[in-house]
Amino acid sequence: MHTTKVITYVFLVAMAAAKNVVDLNAINAAFQNEAVHKRDAKNIVDLNEFKSAIEAEVEDAGFSKRDAKYSVDLTKLQDAVRHEVESYDKRGEDQFRFIIDEDDSKSNVLQSLLPQIQAISIMSGYIRDNEKLSIKTELTNETMIIVAPTNEAIAGKLSGLKPWEFPNPITDKMDDETVERILSQNIESFLNNHIVTNFEQNLSINKEDKLIETKLVNGDLLKIKQDETTQKFAVEVIHKHKNKSTGWIAVQSVKQVDNGFIFIVDDTLVKPKIAGNL
Repeated sequence: MHTTKVITYVFLVAMAAAKNVVDLNAINAAFQNEAVHKRDAKNIVDLNEFKSAIEAEVEDAGFSKRDAKYSVDLTKLQDAVRHEVESYDKRGEDQFRFIIDEDDSKSNVLQSLLPQIQAISIMSGYIRDNEKLSIKTELTNETMIIVAPTNEAIAGKLSGLKPWEFPNPITDKMDDETVERILSQNIESFLNNHIVTNFEQNLSINKEDKLIETKLVNGDLLKIKQDETTQKFAVEVIHKHKNKSTGWIAVQSVKQVDNGFIFIVDDTLVKPKIAGNL
């Protein structure tokens, strides 16, 4: 049985034999036909259309889809944002890829997928109730990254507090209006510590360390790496104001849809300001 890996946008590689490479001309042509035009200040990559073109190539090449994996070519994504799409053929160390199981890569949007993942229902509820972020989860003209703590992590790894209880404390002396405002601010702060918007424009590839760097909504640096052997992901946050790191946090699973990625972790990227915490 062949295990096929698909390089979204450009390359399609069969794991069973290194020389089983699909003719790139057709894929390159399809990519150029869908080239991003500068209608405004943004260059947007339509992931859905590129993915469809790649899948058609898989079928034409006769590869089995069983046990297939999608590999997102982040080098190409970055290049498409920086300038008009150009034809090129890069291989080896010039390529940087996320390899994701086909079962975890769907033609869908974050807004539809989030409620389906019970393990992160608390985080999904916070996103749904945030009007600005909720709208972004249904858009297909930009890409989001959501580092989603599990329900267990939110319940057990915040020193007994809930996301709506920090960083701004709530006291008995506050009136209802103030309490509601602080609750909303605290939850938004929690979300901003776990979400990247406009990832396609906010992407830096560190080839030396073989990882991706991007910025969370709150401005902190998020690093993402994938082990070349196990294909397991890990994330790390560098807090800009404290110059401290969360350390590498193992990712339980990754979901990819047309407008973004969900990295599920059994931890939180921000902690209450209690002795011993960041």
